[in-house]
Amino acid sequence: MTFLNGILAFGAIAALVPLLIHLFNRSRFKVVAWGAIHLLESVLRKNRRQIQLEQIILLIIRCIIPILLALALARMVVTEWGPFLNRIILPLVALGFLIMVALLPRAKMIWGTLCACVLLYILGAETGIIPNPNSQDSVRALSGDVPSSTVVLLDDSFSMNAQNGFSKARTFSTSLLNDLGKGSEASVIRMGGSPAPLFAKPTSEKDTLAQRTNLLKAQSDRIPLLDALDEALGAIHSGKNPKKEIILLSDFRKSDWENLDLAALSSFKERMQEETIQPVMTIIDLGEDENQNVSVEEIELSATTVGIGQNIKIRANLRNWGDNVYEGDLVARLFIDGADTHIDEALLSLPAQESTQVLFTHRFKEAGSHTIGIDLSVADDLPQDNRRSASINVIDRLGVLLIDGDPSKEWLRGETDFIKLALTPFFEAEEKKDLQTKDLIDAQVVSASNFDPVQNLKEQSLVVLANVSKLSEESTKAIETFVTEGGGLWICAGDQMDLDWYNQALGPAGTGLLPMPILSDKKKNAPESIQTHIVSSFFEHPALSLFNDPRNGSLADAEIQNWIKLDESRVKLEKNITVLARLETGDPLIVEKKSGEGVVLFLGTSIDTDWTNLPARSCYLPLTQQLASYLADQVTPPRNLLSGSTITHYLPDDQSGENFQLTLPNGQVRTLVANTRGKKALIEFTNTRLPGIYKLKLGNNEVVHFAVGASSTESRLERLSKEEITEKTKGLAETVDIIDGTNNNSFTAYRKLDSERKFGRETWKILLAAVLGLILLEIILQRSFGKVVL
Repeated sequence: MTFLNGILAFGAIAALVPLLIHLFNRSRFKVVAWGAIHLLESVLRKNRRQIQLEQIILLIIRCIIPILLALALARMVVTEWGPFLNRIILPLVALGFLIMVALLPRAKMIWGTLCACVLLYILGAETGIIPNPNSQDSVRALSGDVPSSTVVLLDDSFSMNAQNGFSKARTFSTSLLNDLGKGSEASVIRMGGSPAPLFAKPTSEKDTLAQRTNLLKAQSDRIPLLDALDEALGAIHSGKNPKKEIILLSDFRKSDWENLDLAALSSFKERMQEETIQPVMTIIDLGEDENQNVSVEEIELSATTVGIGQNIKIRANLRNWGDNVYEGDLVARLFIDGADTHIDEALLSLPAQESTQVLFTHRFKEAGSHTIGIDLSVADDLPQDNRRSASINVIDRLGVLLIDGDPSKEWLRGETDFIKLALTPFFEAEEKKDLQTKDLIDAQVVSASNFDPVQNLKEQSLVVLANVSKLSEESTKAIETFVTEGGGLWICAGDQMDLDWYNQALGPAGTGLLPMPILSDKKKNAPESIQTHIVSSFFEHPALSLFNDPRNGSLADAEIQNWIKLDESRVKLEKNITVLARLETGDPLIVEKKSGEGVVLFLGTSIDTDWTNLPARSCYLPLTQQLASYLADQVTPPRNLLSGSTITHYLPDDQSGENFQLTLPNGQVRTLVANTRGKKALIEFTNTRLPGIYKLKLGNNEVVHFAVGASSTESRLERLSKEEITEKTKGLAETVDIIDGTNNNSFTAYRKLDSERKFGRETWKILLAAVLGLILLEIILQRSFGKVVL
């Protein structure tokens, strides 16, 4: 026997109340001497045992009533005949025999013997001396006769679009919900991206739930299986019916199931077994074995922020997941801003199970937020991943402030002359005839002694400290605020630096902007002839990734004579600090630190020719432009995201509290309210389950685009075999039923399976009837026992 509302079963303690009242009243009588009492002694001796028996019967009935009422309220579910017979039915039968003893004293031997036999049988059955009858089926009810608490785990990941897998899952779910019996409740949990129930709690509004389910589409990212199972177990735990079932509908792609955490799976099974009523687990396999698919895995942009008229390189990674071979007949097309017609295309070859790349270039003529789309014209099993989009920010100019710590009137002798030339090559050459010769960066130079943070930091995205000795306290605080609010800071080393000031003012004891403590002011004790190079390797960091292409030059070509030596022993475990490049000596040369919303970059050598010949190498211009663009771009939160990531957009401070409209890829519109975080106003949106373009409408009809892409693993349609499905799912519950749903008869097969199941039967109606019967019986017996027989 189990209870659906187990906590209410403690109400059976109320059975002590009649017993306490009885004991209390027994202790409150007075002995009164009466001369004629001897005339009644013979009558009292004759009826004493009878009166005591009657009082005991009434006391038993009064104690049983709250017990049965508590069991009824706790919704006791009978799953086995033996305990129900021994603990409920037979005790009531024994009570009936005892009542007959009181009512029919002439036949008390017969009724008393029957009562004793019943009590002895109960004692023997409970202690195991007498075996319980094997008749569970007489108590259990067929599945269709029992109200259920059902949880449907619906795989709505991207891959479910293949071979109409999600259409089958949706049809099964709506049929199941419409078929649930009276009193049943259900919950539908979407698994893609992150588990999301259609309703916060299981609901008995099955028609509404079915309608909502029928409108769903498979557009979410891959499934976090264990999180979804935990969500289902929570819903099942709150279920109020004796039949509890979890139904999992999925296409069983290997990418979702092959790397399961076995320990977490075992923990889930243990928690399933701890449930008072064991849930039934049913698996519906809706996947097909066909897996001919070509996808756009990723779009790589040479920069996420470009200037008007500048070339942007668009590289798309394409993968053939199937066995088809494309020999110059795979068409890739480039779309801009969601236009219906493409502006460029390329014919490609793509062998089976291989990947390739396609490269496009484009120039934007207008500033603002734009979108780029790559589309493959190919017929395959999953057409939804044949197109992928990216967002790009096109600006007129990017403000960079160069603070010169060692200025000079002589050309190319000042500390910032080389970097100024590299950042604004067209301005320096006075070639500004059209958009193609327009600099993206607007670089302003100010000497360290003339730096005014109030005036010079306006409309700047990046500040470069080039061999600056030190700054005033006011300037240091202004730089700290600038970085923490999203600005970029680039510290370039040199012989004018006051290293003690940097360690104290910018180190952990000060603003904390310095990525690592400074150990020494270069290799001062080394021979003059010593020099080193930057280690040439594959650069994973986006600020240096362009040097993975040899056409952009090699950082290893530069000779480094002097450099700042940093102490990285204390910061190796800090996640906000990254070494971008090292010297052959092992010393870190370029180090990044995230600080607040901004980024600090430390270059351990000079940005001019004092300590290195880097400015004379071909890699210098792309290096400085890339680092400057990367640091300045940190002011803008990323607009190319994976499904499930948070959309963030910064706003002017005075727009906090205002409402803005966000249009989702499916056309739905959400109203968002700008909030304040620190000193910034921002908009955040977390429910990015749907891949595609999100459009945030700002003032003056300005629209900001965010591109959300599904995980590339969803394009891998390789499935588990039937044997693997059985092996993987057997760890979910004690008994798991698997139904092949690929033949469009999944619901029919489920009904056949479910019709053979049997579940415990609720007894609250029987118990409540027994309570009412005992109350009536107690009233009748009290009147009957009150008659005195002389």
